[in-house]
Amino acid sequence: QGEAAADPTESPCHRRQLFAGFRSDVGPNYEITNKVKDKVRALAESGDVFAQDDLGHMYYLGLGVERSYEKAAEWYRKAAEQGYAEAQDRLGDIYSGGEGVEQSYEKAVEWHRKAAEQGYAKAQNQLGVMYAVGKGVEQSYEKAVEWYRKAAEQGYDWAEYNLGFNYYNGTGVSQNKAKARELIQKAADQGIEDAAKFLKEHSF
Repeated sequence: QGEAAADPTESPCHRRQLFAGFRSDVGPNYEITNKVKDKVRALAESGDVFAQDDLGHMYYLGLGVERSYEKAAEWYRKAAEQGYAEAQDRLGDIYSGGEGVEQSYEKAVEWHRKAAEQGYAKAQNQLGVMYAVGKGVEQSYEKAVEWYRKAAEQGYDWAEYNLGFNYYNGTGVSQNKAKARELIQKAADQGIEDAAKFLKEHSF
C-alpha cells in the first residue's frame, strides 16, 4: 500500500535533510553552492561514507550537478559497500527502477536486506513489499508480515499501514480487525492519507 505494497518498480528515493553540517551554505530551493559541492565531493573522495551518500543524492536529484543516475549509483554503492544502511536502501531502490544500473529485483532485494538487517526501518518495510509482491524473492505474505512488523515496531508509518492491512485481510497473519484498526490509525495519525481513507471506507 502506498510507498509499500504499491509497485516497487516506482523506486522512490526520498528527499531528506541534506548537508546538515553545511546548513548555512545551502541556498533556497536546494540550490547547492560551489562551497558545499566542493566540500561534499572532497569528503566523498576521501572515503567519508556520509558525503558519498550525499554526493549520490546530489547526482540523483541534480542538486548542484548535472543529474546522472549512473553517477548516483556509483556514489551510493561506495557508501553502501562501507555498510551505510541508508545508501544500501537507496541502492536497492535504484536496482528496482533500473536507474543508472541494469534493472534487477534480485539485487534490489540483496541491498534492501543488508539495510534491513541493520535495523533500518524503511528498508525493512521495502523488503516486506518485495516479499508481498514476489519481486526478487519467492512471494510470501508471512515473510512480508515479519519485515513489516520489524519496521512498525520502530514507528515507521507505511509499515504500520501495511501490517494493519495484512491483519485486516488475514494475509500472512491471523485476521484481527481490532489490531488492524490500531495499526492503520497509527499510520493515519502520522499523515498517511491512504490509511485515513482506508479507515473511512472499511468497517472494523
